[in-house]
Amino acid sequence: MRSRLTRGLALAAAAAALFALLPGCEEKPEFPRELLGTWSSTTKPYADRVMIVEPEQVRFGPLAGALDSFPISGVVPPVEGGDGSCRITYLDREGGEHTLFLIYEDHGGGRLRLRNRPGAVWTRLKLRRTTT
Repeated sequence: MRSRLTRGLALAAAAAALFALLPGCEEKPEFPRELLGTWSSTTKPYADRVMIVEPEQVRFGPLAGALDSFPISGVVPPVEGGDGSCRITYLDREGGEHTLFLIYEDHGGGRLRLRNRPGAVWTRLKLRRTTT
């Protein structure tokens, strides 16, 4: 009787551990809201380019023209005591993973810096609504 109970508990623990490892079962961290928006830069090589950060995708392209969209596959918010960067992983058309490390600064409506190009400053665009 005791061995059945022990075996049952062991099976239950193994099943719980396996369930926790299944993809999609882990809780997704909340996307940092301050990163959301349309950003532009005047710094070369990003001058006249736009980056749109949304919870499900990131888009890049010229200020006037078609944008390339990439689905976001993972987000790691900034950690306390770190460099303040948020890690965003996105997928290209072939399924390859790429990573953006974005550092948000609360200055003049907000600005972003890429960790690998700290001299390039991205500012939030204030989009104007047009009525027709």
